[in-house]
Amino acid sequence: MSSKKEKPTKGKILLTGKIRNESPLIIGTGKGDAVDTEVILNEKGQPYIPATSFTGALKHHLENEYETAEIVTSVFGSGDLQSIMIVDDLYPLDAPVVTTRDGIKINRLTGIVEDKKKYDYELVEKGSEFNLRIELTIRDGEEDIESSVFSLLATVVDELESGAISIGAMGSKGFGKITISEVKAYRFVFPEDGRKWLKYLANGLTEDSNHLSVNLKKYPKLEKRNNLLLDIDAVFEIKNSLMIGSSIVESGEDEDKDPDKTALTSREQFVLSGTALKGAIRDRAVRIHNTLSGKNVSANEDPEDIKELFGWVDEEGKDSYKSKSRVRVTESYINKNTVHHERQPRIKIDRFTGGVIGGALFETEPIWHKEEKIKVKIQVKKQKDRDSFWGVGLMLLVLKDLWNADLPVGGEKSIGRGLLVGRRARIRVDGREFEIEENEKGTLDIKGDRDIMEKYVSKFLEHVGRQKHAQN
Repeated sequence: MSSKKEKPTKGKILLTGKIRNESPLIIGTGKGDAVDTEVILNEKGQPYIPATSFTGALKHHLENEYETAEIVTSVFGSGDLQSIMIVDDLYPLDAPVVTTRDGIKINRLTGIVEDKKKYDYELVEKGSEFNLRIELTIRDGEEDIESSVFSLLATVVDELESGAISIGAMGSKGFGKITISEVKAYRFVFPEDGRKWLKYLANGLTEDSNHLSVNLKKYPKLEKRNNLLLDIDAVFEIKNSLMIGSSIVESGEDEDKDPDKTALTSREQFVLSGTALKGAIRDRAVRIHNTLSGKNVSANEDPEDIKELFGWVDEEGKDSYKSKSRVRVTESYINKNTVHHERQPRIKIDRFTGGVIGGALFETEPIWHKEEKIKVKIQVKKQKDRDSFWGVGLMLLVLKDLWNADLPVGGEKSIGRGLLVGRRARIRVDGREFEIEENEKGTLDIKGDRDIMEKYVSKFLEHVGRQKHAQN
């Protein structure tokens, strides 16, 4: 039996750095004993990022966002073509904090949680650092791709530095955003640098390796596709109070004095979670769509174009189908010193007698308006080979409701919590830019062509079959 002879190694490229998760990270192992999704742990019981997850995220991002030609295939491999890249598992450089959050599914018709639709999941809180090491092998006859490899690495580093790459689950809800720091790249040429490579393998990088370093900034980046349709950066304040509930309240010395429910925190900051924000946005988008289309759609089922826009999974398994969301949001973090947080006792009233139900006294601890500035980011990607500007019009209508305190986010909506008030926003649509800001008189200053913004809304009205409204 003949075997294919491996080509001699002509060089090695090494990239090192620190990866930091800037938002919660979920790389799970599946259902656990206590929660529905457990964080994956290494042999020491520490959360880590598997190399397969990291390389998969890089490859997916490059293939979707860049004109990668053949270089991604050469580096990552495909089919019978072996990858030239080896990535180590990313082990933590500190002690990552693992917490548990819960999720629910709200029935749009009743406004309450659907039966058996509550789930718990573990996550690694933002702010942990992981060691990154990437090794690439250049073989005999492949020296001509070396420059392209450096361009690919320069592109990857640039995207990581800007926080454009996410990893793990719930990326469209703001989870898994990662950045890189302390980046170093090295080039070893064989046989001249053979001893230096062996010394590196034995002792790691030393000062003797500095002359082998490569400046990635001198290499051109790969050509980026224009995939982003809508990009909204907005600043909000809380109108009254906000309750994004924590799934677990840790008991202090006196359990009787602990509130029954507190506002969600992460690294000593309050959180407007991406799951709560995107859930509210999707729910309002469905309501606007159904109201303006006049179509007889099931109250608890999304229209097909909303499924395409926000993503959809066949939970019943009839079609084994799912589509990825084109809408992405980020988690928002609120400094504890910028809000009030105080308990509020509540009671439950018997609807028939009007009296207090015995034993139904409970306390919640929401956060209240003070001087907070809540940064919200919403992005929508283009729909391939189709005019998707109707989605811009829909999201502008949703933003209008969120801005005017007409779209509650989070829990306890029935008592007025979760309403936000818009203060300023920058909106970019396929190269055009608009700015909205409230002035001292309480009216809005708008920079940019208002007629263009109206045309986006008209596009949506046309999309749902309301041409006459678009003309009024």
